Amino acid sequence: KIPSSPHVGIGYLAGFLRAKKFKVQVIDMRLGYTLKDILPKLKKSSYIGVYCSSFSHLKIYELVKGLKQAGHKVIIGGPHVSVIPSKILTECEADFAIYGEAEHTLSELLAGNDLRTINNLIWRDNGAIVVNPPNPPLLDLDALPYPAFDLFELDKYMDKKLSIITSRGCPYSCSYCSVFYVMGRNFRPRSAEKVVEELE
Repeated sequence: KIPSSPHVGIGYLAGFLRAKKFKVQVIDMRLGYTLKDILPKLKKSSYIGVYCSSFSHLKIYELVKGLKQAGHKVIIGGPHVSVIPSKILTECEADFAIYGEAEHTLSELLAGNDLRTINNLIWRDNGAIVVNPPNPPLLDLDALPYPAFDLFELDKYMDKKLSIITSRGCPYSCSYCSVFYVMGRNFRPRSAEKVVEELE
């Protein structure tokens, strides 16, 4: 099934990395691409970030395995990682995992910072899996760049619409929702002015 619209979280993350002067490419596998389709588009020296929800985690693990066999460095993130941070690197072959909000963690990892100093990062230290401490929640959401929707193949989505995030965090614990695992319980709204500016 063709997805209705681009993944808004990936859009914001791509926008953040691009603002930090990283070269960013987005390939939405939901548009029907296979591993064989995307491998020619990937540079050997680049990190490949993979989004993982619990619903599709087994399929994502297979994708990670294929990317590793092709010689790529793989970073896995998304709600599934945030729900099982201590288990994720025992279940899949990714080099790194990021739990919670990923913007600063991913940019510090790509910048080559000491792995021991990067919060929200999960990594392997001589075979031992290390789960670094969490970052405090991002409070100033207005400081984040707009999503880089231009990196998506917008003409291939079912609906001609784009999503927008107006807040992060939730104080509740609904059994069907992982938002508080990923974004924390501290509700943080964006300003009305910034939301309207993005809509415009």
